[in-house]
Amino acid sequence: MNYLKGFIGSLIFFIGSACLLAFLFISVDIDPSRGIIIFIIFFSIGMARLGYGIFTGKIKLPNLKGSSIKTNKLLLKRSKKIIRTDKDSVKFLRLILVVFLISTSGWALFIPDTRDSIFSRAISENVSNMIYTKSKVKKCEYKEWIVKNPFFDWTREEWEKGKNDPNPLVSDMYKKVKLFYPELKRLCYTINLKKFIIENNISNQQANSFIKNRTYLLPTLERSVSTKEIGNFWLEKRYYKNYNKSAKLIKIIHPIIFIISILVIWQFRHSMTNLILKIVHKIKSEI
Repeated sequence: MNYLKGFIGSLIFFIGSACLLAFLFISVDIDPSRGIIIFIIFFSIGMARLGYGIFTGKIKLPNLKGSSIKTNKLLLKRSKKIIRTDKDSVKFLRLILVVFLISTSGWALFIPDTRDSIFSRAISENVSNMIYTKSKVKKCEYKEWIVKNPFFDWTREEWEKGKNDPNPLVSDMYKKVKLFYPELKRLCYTINLKKFIIENNISNQQANSFIKNRTYLLPTLERSVSTKEIGNFWLEKRYYKNYNKSAKLIKIIHPIIFIISILVIWQFRHSMTNLILKIVHKIKSEI
């Protein structure tokens, strides 16, 4: 019977944690990569082990009231001059401390907004950008483009008509003007790096070396001496950040962090008040 309870508990915790993480990742539009799936599986297995221990009684939930009474008794035995924070004289100080800390955490998380807050600029934005930053490998080469001379506003018809003008002075003037001329321009497009490696029979180290050093290559993958030449190409890696998804993740995470901070402040309000009073009494005694 005990094993059955443990199985039910582990199943509930496994399915619940897996569904919760999947819902969180879907809500913030994180792509289900192999690493994320492995993380969800191992986290759910750990939560299943926790559920098994709780339902079988091997893991007992802490009794906060009982533990606080025991710790207070131990503190009373160790120190006679302990400062109690449950007196009416320090309730006002404790209330001010709780309100101040909660207001400070809310200001750091939501003022002026979730994207421009202090906590977002220091931590959240950097972490979310790391999650939603993707890299793409580009193959860049020079192509010959026919461009129009920007100093003349003639059309091609006017230019051709002017060159065939019966007046030799006018025709010579039009013939001397290069209205259209060839120019080399850079053209980059995304490639599949794995496919490129297989097709050209090179190693990953060689491809990474080409990208890192920005090596100009011939179509035969030999190093090119000249840079701007038709047919030569080079590989480069570009990084793209999805700022919309990053902002959406921050809007979801910040309220969760705020709720956790409230719970932590409320749980340790007596300890923090006691610490402040100890510091004040120490300063008074030294004066």
